[in-house]
Amino acid sequence: MEGHCLWQTACASALPLKHGSGAALSRQPGAHHTRSSNAVCFAAVSHAAGVLDAAVVEHRWGCELHEVLAEPFDVIVACDVMYIDELVPDLVQSLLLLSHQGSIILIAHGRNRPAEPAFKLAAAQHFEVGLVPGDELDEVYQCSDVDVLRLRRLPVKKV
Repeated sequence: MEGHCLWQTACASALPLKHGSGAALSRQPGAHHTRSSNAVCFAAVSHAAGVLDAAVVEHRWGCELHEVLAEPFDVIVACDVMYIDELVPDLVQSLLLLSHQGSIILIAHGRNRPAEPAFKLAAAQHFEVGLVPGDELDEVYQCSDVDVLRLRRLPVKKV
C-alpha cells in the first residue's frame, strides 16, 4: 500500500510500507521506551521498506500537531496504547486529527490493556471499531493474548 503512514509505538517487527511512501514515527512523551531506540528501529525499517520521506517526531495526544504530522495519514499503526483510562479522550482526539475518511487505523495490544473498554466506547462515536480476525494476522500474532483492532472513520453526519 503506497501512502502516507504513521507508526505510533515502540519498534514492531514489520511495517507494511511500500517504496516511495512517506512515514512518520510518533511517540507519546514520557513513554517507557527510549526515543533513540524508537528512532533507530524506525529508521532501519523505513530504509528497508524503501521509504524516502521518514521523520521521527513527538506528539502529545490531544495537542496541536507538529507540522510533519499536519497532513492526515492513510495508515496509522499503533500498539500498546491502552494503559490509562484518563488518556483515552486525548488518544481518540489525536486519531481524529491524524486520519481522514479513508484512513485505516490498526491498534495492537497484548495483556496490558486496562483502558480498552473506555477506548472502544469513546472511539465508537467517531470510528467503526472491529477486531481483525486471527486468520488475517501473521501467525506470530495469532495468540490468545494479542488483539488487533481496525478502525475506520464513520461517515460524516449531515446536519
